[in-house]
Amino acid sequence: MTKITLSILDKDNNIKIGKSAFEFLAFTYKGEYQAGDRIRLEVDSAPCYLKLRLEDSLESSVIYLTENVFEFQIPFGDDRRLYNSDKVFQGGLHFLWVRTARDYEISQYTNLAFNPYFQSHQTEVYPRVTSNITPSNIRFAPHNVIDGIFDSNAHGSYPFTSWSNAQDPKAQLTIDFGRTVEIDGLILILRADFPHDAWWQQIRVCFSDGSEQLLSLERSGQPQTFYFDKRQCDSLTLTDFLKGKDASPFTALTQIEVLGKNVSTNS
Repeated sequence: MTKITLSILDKDNNIKIGKSAFEFLAFTYKGEYQAGDRIRLEVDSAPCYLKLRLEDSLESSVIYLTENVFEFQIPFGDDRRLYNSDKVFQGGLHFLWVRTARDYEISQYTNLAFNPYFQSHQTEVYPRVTSNITPSNIRFAPHNVIDGIFDSNAHGSYPFTSWSNAQDPKAQLTIDFGRTVEIDGLILILRADFPHDAWWQQIRVCFSDGSEQLLSLERSGQPQTFYFDKRQCDSLTLTDFLKGKDASPFTALTQIEVLGKNVSTNS
């Protein structure tokens, strides 16, 4: 059995509320978040698969935790513009829960990239996403493509966040799973704020097993699905972004889904 501890801490590391339980834990925090607050999740055994919901206006997600502790920083200021700023982490009542993931959740065919709780400072929670491009604004940062927010019809704050390659020919975007997974498909949603935006007519996907897949895309903000032979890997990288003929220099990715399943269901 996995012991789980969930706490809310302030900027001075004081515990505002905390609770421990085995396998399943839920509580309601009655209070308003303040700048510097963070949610801390601790387990007595890692690695492990967990399902959690740290904010009742965000979706639940299955994560893979490789260390015993990870923290989620409560967003304020411009950071909050990544989310629904009228609802998320606001008000005086917050319901949180976390539990060990069930066998069917670990073994099912699913989107292995989805993680609305990933923040760039985290190194112990997967899936995670990184890029060699420094974003000009967090509204164009890598984590926007795995958060489940995918309105591609404009650019900027929620719900129009995206990742931009900043017109850099060497741009790369990497999804890291933290364990071996088996995948056979990708779904990409390009940002399509035309004519402000252009689009990529081709993207190369490099898998950690050494294989590659060349994707040919359409000028569209609709989901574009690509299936290929199953392969096992622990990460993949999007690179060689080839822009279409639109006059605009701006290209961006709104969302990516990685279709597959875990190779081993043992934590």
